[in-house]
Amino acid sequence: MILSAVSVWKKFDMSNPLCPSEWGDTEDAAAGMRFWNVTYYGRKANDGSVRIFARFGKPSAGEKFPAVLLLPEAGKPLDDELLYYFIDKGYAVLMPDYSGEREDAAENAPRTVYPESLKYADFVRAGGYDRVDTTADETCWFEWISVALYSIEYLKQREDVSGIGVVGIRTGGEIAWKAMLSPDVKCGVPINAAGWRAYRNIGKFADNAEMNMSDERHRYIAGIESQSYAPFVKCPVLMLCALHDDGFDYDRAYDTYSRIGCEDGNAIAYSADSGSCIGPNALKDLELFLEKHLKGREIYIPKSLNVALKFEDDTLKAEVEYDEGGILEETGIYYAESSEKTKATFREWHCAFRTEGKNVKNGKLSCELPRYKGAAISFVFAYAKYINGFRVASKIAAKRFADPDPKAVRSRVLYSGEEVDCFGVAGYEDYSIADIFLECEAVPKLTEGYGRIKGAYSVGGIKTYKISSPRYVPEENAMLEFDVYFRKDGELKVSVDIADEENRTERFSCFVPVRGGGKWKRIILSPNEFKDEGMGAPLKSFSQGQALLFDCEDETNEYAVTNILWL
Repeated sequence: MILSAVSVWKKFDMSNPLCPSEWGDTEDAAAGMRFWNVTYYGRKANDGSVRIFARFGKPSAGEKFPAVLLLPEAGKPLDDELLYYFIDKGYAVLMPDYSGEREDAAENAPRTVYPESLKYADFVRAGGYDRVDTTADETCWFEWISVALYSIEYLKQREDVSGIGVVGIRTGGEIAWKAMLSPDVKCGVPINAAGWRAYRNIGKFADNAEMNMSDERHRYIAGIESQSYAPFVKCPVLMLCALHDDGFDYDRAYDTYSRIGCEDGNAIAYSADSGSCIGPNALKDLELFLEKHLKGREIYIPKSLNVALKFEDDTLKAEVEYDEGGILEETGIYYAESSEKTKATFREWHCAFRTEGKNVKNGKLSCELPRYKGAAISFVFAYAKYINGFRVASKIAAKRFADPDPKAVRSRVLYSGEEVDCFGVAGYEDYSIADIFLECEAVPKLTEGYGRIKGAYSVGGIKTYKISSPRYVPEENAMLEFDVYFRKDGELKVSVDIADEENRTERFSCFVPVRGGGKWKRIILSPNEFKDEGMGAPLKSFSQGQALLFDCEDETNEYAVTNILWL
């Protein structure tokens, strides 16, 4: 039987008494926050009820707070860093564990306990995670959504909570789409979560974008996928999407966005330079969005942009339409090119055009794009920043070319000291909040070396996908040259990421000692100097590469890299 989203929703029974308890009351006096461990009952099965474990925190001072139901990524321990992030902004936060039993968890670590009949909801089993063999209500997703809905019930019963919003991260974001059907939720923010999981490895813009699917897949799409629930969401939604996160399909994010049942107050934003994380600009959107819907601030949320790609007279143009209801401060167009087989997360996005809002006339803008004739597909999206700091984006538009020129001249120069928007953060894990929120510290920037010449730098390393772009793919026997400046003696790690036949990433690295101070040092490297970090085999050719990385493990040693090119 194929259950629709509506049919699945009707099966949720919230009648089981919560019987909540709290323990482990702690206070961080310096931060002005208090924390508790809480438990409460969830769904009742024939052999017992789910016992939900969660972390709850709120500001120490005050009586009533708007609350964020925070749904973390599946299979990971609850991270108090996330609690601190939202409590610091004046929210009470409830972060439930829905993963249950995990392989990496300590034996006595507190967790949500599922009765024997529902053990498929434990993350170590995750029954129905990728397909529905019977019905949608017999999957881990149904149980995880139940945890979220009973968590909403728990927040409703607290006297110190004034309103509820939902924020979900990755898998938690997919759960958030379903939780947002609750009439008790004022707003929702799914992060790197847009549904379309059944279409993984089926590129939206590829030749094989349509395929025949099994009954199991159809059951999954109808009863589990977030795009099937979006039309029934009646609260405002902010979608935040990192363009280099392998875990979701950002090409189709706008397809889900366009289906949202709530007609006003929605927004979508992309992060192109923060790896798998949400960057500072999108975090500003998150802050303003929650303040509007949970704290009641008068904040204008602009409508998303309309963008179209047109190819006429051998010229590629982007045409953008803007919301004229707000004061536009800045706008820009991001551009990427790829071959037919390039994975979406390997696209090299860069800002091809940027201008002040006053230059947009009558709510429209047209911009010619520097098309490379050897590329099979061009991609574009537009963004707009309004005077209140809120940014919105358009859908991702694409234009396929029937006859890319195989003789088109490629560029040997990858980077020569200009803007750093072609770089992202190489190692975001150590510099982000819970591997998802990346604040300004680690975002790539320009820094000066000898002679006041500038180069690219990030404390987390810099990473560019230019080598996967048809415009910059090197010749088979090419060598890599670049200039580097270190303030003190150190070691530069240079790496090349390649994708294997199953699109899994393999990393080849080379370590280069660099003397500090003095003039810029010119480095020339051949492919065989790069070794597979797993097996030790040498890299055969730079033309295999999808991404190029530079990093220094000594965080105190600020470096700069420029004049990156192929020889």
